[in-house]
This record gives sequence, C-alpha cells and structure tokens, in this order.
Amino acid sequence: MSRPSRLRRRNCGGDLGGNAHGTSNPPLFSSCGQEENITRAADVLHVTQPTLSRQIMDLERELGTALMLRGKNGLTLTDDGIFFRQRAEEIVELAGRLERAFVEKNKESPPLPKRSLGHTPAG
Repeated sequence: MSRPSRLRRRNCGGDLGGNAHGTSNPPLFSSCGQEENITRAADVLHVTQPTLSRQIMDLERELGTALMLRGKNGLTLTDDGIFFRQRAEEIVELAGRLERAFVEKNKESPPLPKRSLGHTPAG
C-alpha cells in the first residue's frame, strides 16, 4: 500500500474537456490536488462534487490503485497519487507548449489561399 503524503498547492489549472478520466484528462486530477478538497475542485471545474468523486474513483479503479485518501482535513495523495500528479502536470505543461507552438507557427505562416466550394483549379 502506498504511503500518504500531504498535498501542496500547485497551479495546474485546466478544465474537464471531453473524457473526464484522468488518464485521458490530467487536469481533472491536478485540480483536485490544487484545491486539496474535492468540493472546491468540483466548483473550479464546474461540475458537481458527486460527479468529480465518481470520476476520481473510476480513475483509481482504471489504474488499479488508490491515488488519494479522503479525510476530514482534505485530501492526501498516496505515493501513486503523487507520481500520477507529477506525470499529469507534465502532460498539461506539454499540451500548453504544443498549443503555444501552433499559435506562433500560425503567426509566421502565410494564410492558406481561399477557395470556393465546388471550384476546381484549371490545370
């Protein structure tokens, strides 16, 4: 069993997007860690607390391990939860860098030529 470790506040951000499972959507788990409380994380993510709790439990079931311990004083990540959060934060950062790279690339690239629907270029 993983040893618990107290959460530290991190600015990981993110929203739920499409699939809410953490392996497909790291911001979900990161938001819980950031807020140290599922209810507050649910508010930030604009979902209900039962929905977020269920999604986290589904993630734990999918991974086959407990990622967090829930208690009166908030959330405590297990060692596996800390590992998962670190990888999730890396994915969130990489996705942000990818998005910024495309924005910069599109600023430097000439716009694509406009074409009319049904128009075939002569040639």
